[in-house]
Amino acid sequence: MTARVVCGESGSEVLGDTLRRRNPAPPAGARPRPVKPRRGPAASWARWLLAAIVILLGSFGTGYLLATQVLFPAPETAGTGVSVPDLYGADREGAEGTLVAAGLGVGRVLTLPSLDVPAGRVLAQSPVAGQQLRPGATVDVTLSAGPPELLIPPLDGLGENAARALLEEAGFAVDVKQIPSPAAAGTVARTDPPSGTATQPPATVTLFVSIGPPTIDPMAMPPDDTGGTP
Repeated sequence: MTARVVCGESGSEVLGDTLRRRNPAPPAGARPRPVKPRRGPAASWARWLLAAIVILLGSFGTGYLLATQVLFPAPETAGTGVSVPDLYGADREGAEGTLVAAGLGVGRVLTLPSLDVPAGRVLAQSPVAGQQLRPGATVDVTLSAGPPELLIPPLDGLGENAARALLEEAGFAVDVKQIPSPAAAGTVARTDPPSGTATQPPATVTLFVSIGPPTIDPMAMPPDDTGGTP
């Protein structure tokens, strides 16, 4: 093969035209093409690390699903567990019989005062009715101890309406009797049971309301003893 060497000014012009045709100049106003930097070893390691993390996470998720859904699935409750019966309002013997018939047992038995549930009846339970338990599991029961004992508050000197409101808010029934008394008319002279007595609502508390001091009939009074001879 013969190599052609072009010399001189004409040769330079020919060479320049050839290079311009191979690498034409960009049009006016066009942005120059960005030069992509060559990726070094650090960029390659970053891409490799990112790919390894993605693979690791995918493997972990697959293993988790396999363990939870195939090897160790969550126990099914519907149709396999025992539904906790509703014991509210039952006495202790009835609650125990209901639990035994359902395949469950009685756990702790507690007592709490209650104004609504009679003494000896189930006030609460844990777990609540409707939950699923394994056969043989126990249910805690809270029985009502009845209304709590409350002290009759000191009401002497209060107006009738105020004293009645205090007793009714505490759960007591109220009876009112009017009596003559040195206390101001319309105020409580005394109560029955007396103030400070421990009583369970809805016991009745009687308010003795003063109608004022008793009137004295002068004609009923004995004559004055003047000490003279009649």
